Amino acid sequence: MTFKTLYPTLNIKGQNNQARLKLELYYRDHAVLQSAYYHDLVNQLQKDNFRAIKLLRHIHWNQDSRETFANVLLTVYDKTKVHLIKELISEDIARHPENDKGSLFRDNTITTALMVAILNAPPCGIYWDNVFSGIVADMNMRVKARSENTNLDEERLKSLIEEDRNRVLDALIKSVSEIPDTIRDVIRHILSEVAKKWPKRTHYPVRYLDDDNVCEVLLL
Repeated sequence: MTFKTLYPTLNIKGQNNQARLKLELYYRDHAVLQSAYYHDLVNQLQKDNFRAIKLLRHIHWNQDSRETFANVLLTVYDKTKVHLIKELISEDIARHPENDKGSLFRDNTITTALMVAILNAPPCGIYWDNVFSGIVADMNMRVKARSENTNLDEERLKSLIEEDRNRVLDALIKSVSEIPDTIRDVIRHILSEVAKKWPKRTHYPVRYLDDDNVCEVLLL
């Protein structure tokens, strides 16, 4: 594997009381890892259910490096991405405090960054765009309008929020048959692992759909 570094140089020449600027660019290759060893590295990281990658979760990442690493994982392990994310999800849930269920997946971690990368990539990203892009655009316009309307009373604001949520849930229910298997597989795994960690859970019928059981609808 090689990385290219860009080196700009600026030459200034004068002739007949006139100055000329000339910008020259050239690349220098830096060999980081010979291609012959790259396959071995990928296999090493995949050993013991991605144990090495799980250990990397504990490193402090800034947002850019976290997203970059998640996209690299998605590229390298595209064919086994579902297995990888399920392993990371299981690890996160197992290590999560039992008395703090509400904060599960709220932190910005490698696991959440990889989930976002997978959900944005085809075929999942195509599904979201087809079903929700228009709704999200309308919601953004309404959010802007709300911020500009300082006289909007609290009850009217609650009504608008409820209306937006209902639009999302309606679109979700109507598009259940179009949901990619990747999304279903990941959600099924999350629900299974959560049920093991927190076995006591109330199930609601679909007609009472809310944030607590919206994931179950995706599996219908």
